[in-house]
Amino acid sequence: MKFSFRIPVTVVILFAMNCTPPPRYDGLYVDRDCFYKNYDIGMTVRFPGKWRIETDPRKMNRSARSFARSLGLFGSDLLFSGVTADGNQAVRCIVENANMTVSEYAEGVRKANRREVNDDSEMTVIEPGSGGPIRWEYSVGAYRFAEYFYKFDTYDIRMAFWTNRSTFERFRSVYDETAKAVKNVSGGPD
Repeated sequence: MKFSFRIPVTVVILFAMNCTPPPRYDGLYVDRDCFYKNYDIGMTVRFPGKWRIETDPRKMNRSARSFARSLGLFGSDLLFSGVTADGNQAVRCIVENANMTVSEYAEGVRKANRREVNDDSEMTVIEPGSGGPIRWEYSVGAYRFAEYFYKFDTYDIRMAFWTNRSTFERFRSVYDETAKAVKNVSGGPD
């Protein structure tokens, strides 16, 4: 009997779908300093309090890995995903080399997610006149989100925080302050 090394195409496809590729933009989260940096993109941010942030999708929980894979299908990357030490709040950051204006990118994301979103708010510029990020608030199920949009060079970046609707108002100012702490270390934001 002859042994064959042929692997059915469906097995290869299923295996590939379950593998999460390494990130294209290497970022680093320094736990003791609560500090994220990604010099490929030119982004840094300091988080208040204690967060558990993961920058490698291969080491993230199952839902974050799945989300990272789905983003990759559309040319986006999950830079990091994390939760507070008590697990009551979450954050994620996505990058696309889309080279759009901040408002075009934010509005495109908003339109693409319209079906899943309830309680959609208008886009708000944090610190008008300062080139600060655009904030979009919305709800999905039992969670309330604050999503912030940036542009560094040709990179469009969005960072979203979320928690239960009942506790969101208590943390909105913390999310805004963290969003304002995002820095462009490779030049200036557009």
